[in-house]
Amino acid sequence: AFFLVGDADGNIGVFSSKGRLRRRIHIIDDDDGIRGFARTLVGPIVVYSAHSFGHFSIAAGDLEYPLCSGWSSPIVHAAVDIN
Repeated sequence: AFFLVGDADGNIGVFSSKGRLRRRIHIIDDDDGIRGFARTLVGPIVVYSAHSFGHFSIAAGDLEYPLCSGWSSPIVHAAVDIN
């Protein structure tokens, strides 16, 4: 098991189940940094900021694709539809 922590600078910290920092990756340049994560059943985790979101792979330690962005209204929450 891993734990993810997003910070105000746009970094993701990946921690082991014992609390050891495995890696720290800068992925988002929005002013407020990372706002949250949305879990999927399999594969990458959705990470989002105020104005962008993307699929983060713990195994790869990076985004799987470029961030989706381009709107002016801040994101408040994100959810994944598994259907």
